[in-house]
Amino acid sequence: MKKVILILSVFIGMSAWAIQGGEIGNGKVLRVPLLGVELTYPKNWSSLDMEYIVSLSSPASVENKEEKANYTVSFLSLEDILTQEDLKHYVENNFSYLTWQETELKGIFGFRGFTKEINSLENQTIQEFYLKKSGEVIRISYKMNTEYLPDIFAIHQSLTWLP
Repeated sequence: MKKVILILSVFIGMSAWAIQGGEIGNGKVLRVPLLGVELTYPKNWSSLDMEYIVSLSSPASVENKEEKANYTVSFLSLEDILTQEDLKHYVENNFSYLTWQETELKGIFGFRGFTKEINSLENQTIQEFYLKKSGEVIRISYKMNTEYLPDIFAIHQSLTWLP
């Protein structure tokens, strides 16, 4: 039994790899195709001054990039963002391919951006940014079929570690 576990561990280890990238903090992605999972984490965690980052990706995201579905929550330290107006300029300038609207999450106001053309059969990219306090921003991003969006909004409300 120990040999089987050891061999399985070796195969999983050999099939996992990390790649660099990411817009914020030069994040890394750990992919384990054998298990069908993909985890994202920041390369320089301490310099980002982040308390949390949670990333969930569908098994399809490892195998088929066109059908990628994911949900990521991260707490960011952005010293230039002091007010809601600063946050609005930030999202509009950095994510101009999305249509932005004001939104609220557990009493914190922010902005939700979504793809301009919505087709219920395709995955939609949605970004949310909330100003927790001056210089601290919560970023929630997800990409999935619009059929599942009500479930995601319910998840938002149920996460106790979100303010």
